Amino acid sequence: MFRDAKKLGDKLIVILNNDNWLLAKKGFAFMPQEQRKEIIAEFKCVDEVVITSHSKNPKDMSVCTELRKIRPDIFANGGDRKANNIPEYQVCEELGIKMIFNIGGGKAASSSDLAKEVAAKIGAPKKWERMIVMRGTPAFEIGEKKFVAKPHEQFEIVPGTVHRFGAAKDVVEIVEVSTPELDDVVRLEDDYGRKGT
Repeated sequence: MFRDAKKLGDKLIVILNNDNWLLAKKGFAFMPQEQRKEIIAEFKCVDEVVITSHSKNPKDMSVCTELRKIRPDIFANGGDRKANNIPEYQVCEELGIKMIFNIGGGKAASSSDLAKEVAAKIGAPKKWERMIVMRGTPAFEIGEKKFVAKPHEQFEIVPGTVHRFGAAKDVVEIVEVSTPELDDVVRLEDDYGRKGT
């Protein structure tokens, strides 16, 4: 979605809904706003990330305030948004901001879906993990598969799957989202001589 949006202009500014917005809309914040901002800012195609200024229990759930401040030439929206279901339509018309929809195709996943997936697996006897490569090209072994990953790729590691990863050549940054069973990790072998869990 971000790459497609960047192709529309010279600079890509991502408006990120803050934690107050998420709490009002979904009842939870999947990840703190500053962490979400940091992850999005790592995408090469993203030039700036602006966190919304929604107060607690906001009545206005739109990003109209941010659009008035930024005044972009284009307001790009993902695949689940249309002109007749966004509150920003009137502001865009007023300021002469072109609206483009279905950026990135259909909605691939939402934080709600991911949270439900994690919540559904918390009761599993083994730890569930999702690895997201932010930078570098780490070498992964997941089960019988061995491969080198690229930035922005992500992988699910289901409970009980033997896995390892490391930096092949360059500096690597990986975000790990997992269920909380920290004592469920068993080291089968370790290049650094660490033992146990």
